[in-house]
Amino acid sequence: MNNLHVKSSSIDSLVDTLFRQGQVQTCAQKERFVFYQILDILLNKYFKELATNTYFVSYFISSISGERDPRCLILVFRLFCTFFKHFNSGDFQRNLLDLYTSDLFDIIACYYPIEFNNNSKERTEITRELLVSGCESCLLADEEFAPLVFELIIEKLLDSEYSTDTKLEICSFLAKACAFFPCHQLVDYIGQLCAGIRSVLFNFPKGTHDDYIPEPITAAVSSLMKVFEESNIKDKRQQIESICHEFIEKGEMFVLQTELGLTDRLLAFFEILLRSSDLSSSVVFENVFSWLLSLCKGDTASSSANKYEVVNSGLRLLCHWIDIAGDLKQVALLRKHHNSFIEMLDKYDREIAQLARYKLLEVCIKLHVNTNGLLEKCKVFCEKVLDYCLSVRIKN
Repeated sequence: MNNLHVKSSSIDSLVDTLFRQGQVQTCAQKERFVFYQILDILLNKYFKELATNTYFVSYFISSISGERDPRCLILVFRLFCTFFKHFNSGDFQRNLLDLYTSDLFDIIACYYPIEFNNNSKERTEITRELLVSGCESCLLADEEFAPLVFELIIEKLLDSEYSTDTKLEICSFLAKACAFFPCHQLVDYIGQLCAGIRSVLFNFPKGTHDDYIPEPITAAVSSLMKVFEESNIKDKRQQIESICHEFIEKGEMFVLQTELGLTDRLLAFFEILLRSSDLSSSVVFENVFSWLLSLCKGDTASSSANKYEVVNSGLRLLCHWIDIAGDLKQVALLRKHHNSFIEMLDKYDREIAQLARYKLLEVCIKLHVNTNGLLEKCKVFCEKVLDYCLSVRIKN
């Protein structure tokens, strides 16, 4: 088949004969596969002749629309990408494509996300991974698809009929889409994309570890932030902070109400948000430290019965976030908040509070957070630790 040779003057006649009547989808699977092989040869060897055929785009659409057989779909996805390669390289006139952008996108979008279980012994070479890869490559075949792709992703993330695994796969695709499309194409969809990610984050199956964040969510958020940070747009800080506020405003209640069981997960998520862009540090740290202070004071406890547990959880999380602040050298942040935390920690004798106090003072000293009374606070802490050690020794 690859050795097929056709005179250039005969290409239009061949294309009209084979594809004009739109009869491809009426044929059996084996015949359709042959049609696609011919189309593959035409696109690769005779694209200059096809470029002059004003009907070819409509022929192409009618030939591949509605294909359902996985064996043929693998080839259809390849044809689709080759087709767009010629438009993007200038081999075909762009104005021919602009009229059909939505129709071409819909041909592929109807397969997404891919639902395929290979139970056939005859199709061992066809895997779901191959189909997913082919479908996603098609959806990212042209920059004009940007609004359609983001709308598709939002629709699927918010659709309750899809499993968590499928939605995580969609998050992975979102990461690829953010990396492919220009950042100005993203601006109008930030709020809805954040809502889609939240819907996955809030609905993990029971038994999922409290602070577990799957890699696809990390990839989606990181890519979303990165596309703005690496851009040349003037308001990139505003856009990045806007993303952060989308998650902060909708997530605050779930952080503070520990009985919902999402505190650890959301703070792990905010750490990802924080590490995804230097421009996010101020807004994320300010809010997280405010929440941690409330948790450590027990202000958010729903009853006196669970206050001890809430405070302990808050102190444990505070230790971790002090380490993060130290790693990222948040001098201004620590200068602003360390007094409030030390005053709060002074009210507790429990071991986790002593550890948090130690970590806080250690980081402040290492970062040269020079404030009035810092050395005195270190002295008081050392005295308390010494007293504690002596009391333990006496008891033993």
